[in-house]
Amino acid sequence: MARRVSSLCKATQWSILKNFVSGPVTVVYSQQLYHTQRKLLTASTSRLPFFTCYRYQHQQSRDSDESDDNDVPRVQRMKEHESILRDVIARGEPLSKDEWNKVKQEVFNLNSFVNAENIDAIIMGLCIGEKQFAVGSSLLDSLRESGISPNTATLARFLKLCYDCKAGDEESVLEICNEIRNRCPVLDASTADNVIHGLALTSRWQEGLELLSEIRLSAVPISASFNVLAEAAFKNGELKLGWELMEQMLQLERRPTPPVYKAWIDQCMRTKGSEASVMIGQLLDFWADHDLRPSLDVAEHLRSWFEHDKYSWEGCFTTISPRGSCQNCRTVLRKRKITTAEFEAMRKEFFEQVIVGSNVFLKSNPEELETFQQFLSRTAPYDVVIDGLNIAYSSGRLRPQQAVKALESVVQHFATRKKRMLVLGRRHMQNWPQKEMNYIHEHAFVFLAQNLSQDDPFLLYAAMYSGPFTQFVSRDLMRSHVYLLKDSSLRRIFRRWQQQRQLQLIRAISGHVTIMPPLSYNPSVQQGPGAVWHVPYDTEFKVQPKQMFEPPRHWLCLREASQCS
Repeated sequence: MARRVSSLCKATQWSILKNFVSGPVTVVYSQQLYHTQRKLLTASTSRLPFFTCYRYQHQQSRDSDESDDNDVPRVQRMKEHESILRDVIARGEPLSKDEWNKVKQEVFNLNSFVNAENIDAIIMGLCIGEKQFAVGSSLLDSLRESGISPNTATLARFLKLCYDCKAGDEESVLEICNEIRNRCPVLDASTADNVIHGLALTSRWQEGLELLSEIRLSAVPISASFNVLAEAAFKNGELKLGWELMEQMLQLERRPTPPVYKAWIDQCMRTKGSEASVMIGQLLDFWADHDLRPSLDVAEHLRSWFEHDKYSWEGCFTTISPRGSCQNCRTVLRKRKITTAEFEAMRKEFFEQVIVGSNVFLKSNPEELETFQQFLSRTAPYDVVIDGLNIAYSSGRLRPQQAVKALESVVQHFATRKKRMLVLGRRHMQNWPQKEMNYIHEHAFVFLAQNLSQDDPFLLYAAMYSGPFTQFVSRDLMRSHVYLLKDSSLRRIFRRWQQQRQLQLIRAISGHVTIMPPLSYNPSVQQGPGAVWHVPYDTEFKVQPKQMFEPPRHWLCLREASQCS
């Protein structure tokens, strides 16, 4: 094992170590394996989150006879070393060789996990966080002045720093890229991503496509790898390639970032005639088709294109009323319908991937699933399907007496409106107070699954089985289920169906029920009658935006000046 590990480059060693420490740390290791892994940790610790390193080394110290005589807790010492380095970096002043040596020695004196082999990569990572190119560059200069060759992690992070700060000359960047590739012909995903960032700054940016393909052989690339290449493609006139990368990242549940959109809008600004309008329409259609929202800075960039001297348009940041009326132009936003073919395709895929899939026993068992299907065939269709436990415990973990009253109130709410209902629950609900449960059974069909079954797949399948117009009541956002649909187009149909058919319970107390109905309009980019566009946007970009029931709060209204009052 030791001979095999020593023959690998540091980047590959990190990949092995990363996979190793990502699992539980409670396993007892042999002394030989411990020393081998500790050597790897020392060489590559800068690649790990501080707390992960602490957990790993703390576990290993239990397996050795060595004791730590330092009274300062290890986590506190880690915070101290980071504070020392961050204070130096945040000043933004390049340091000399002697100054860097002094700073490093101060950190070493803390007896933390930081050592001479990993401190440079840690410093470079902090430079990225603070966007201090001059400081990071001075670190490399000090190492070379001392006759030290920076390790691969340090060089790779410096490339990321160059990209984030849009600094560094092409010759130097390419020299570092070449050095890394010569050291490690096969790169781990993290190092490859950093090299892609460096290449994106140069005329050799297309070499990053090869690295992206290499990453995809063993892992799912992070969104940054796609985004920097898509941005480079747009900037260099490879428009088709840029859009292919955008589509690929969405297939992998990755989101395009603001710089990519801005690069496309800039390309539109450089384009003359009607072709520019077609190109900007392509971006707007892309957002509409994929239910994407730009960030505020992208929305401002888009408005500047529409208000360019060549175009007689006006842009206004506004809001949309609960009924879908734009507060700027008074246009009423329309709802985007789901066709029968789209609904049927989604329903079929949902049953195959979510209800059955390869892990049916995690959700139920074949016998119960068959019983449920027979139940649906006898009692469907319904107007409303209700997640019984989700509604019963909507105000917290209540006693059965309180929980059943909340559910009874919701059933009563729909019963007075002559709705045909299905209530889904668990078998232990049979032990709830009989008066309220009898009312529920009298006014709704009830199916109680095994206590270990999952409710959501039954709820969604029942709603889909009942037809495209059936509504369902649950406070759950169903995120984990939509991601099981392999086809991204079907995932978009699912979200659109969910937006139009899911009812959210706001309150169910003492017979008083408040339910938020679905939106009366489509909360995505859409073109209205005539020359008008409405674009929802977020105040800031988030890599993992929360899926929420509430509609977008911020909108950009774009219309021809001739239509403005």
